Amino acid sequence: MSLGRDLFLALLGAAIGATSARVEFRGNLQAMGTNVFHLQGMPGLLLPALVWTCAIALVGGLFPAVRAARLPVTLALRAK
Repeated sequence: MSLGRDLFLALLGAAIGATSARVEFRGNLQAMGTNVFHLQGMPGLLLPALVWTCAIALVGGLFPAVRAARLPVTLALRAK
């Protein structure tokens, strides 16, 4: 249950981040000191980004999920 929720939240955050980056950086010029960058969201990077998002969410949620699965039910219900 915890891994599914972690994965859902990670994918939701990735979708919001990808959409906002696509809208924000659509051909904008950004200056950093004397350097000027033409920022552009690339659709080809969306799938690898989602794969990395899922991998990080699964690894990050695995240890708390295993720990919660090993706790006795009565102890888990009493813990805050």
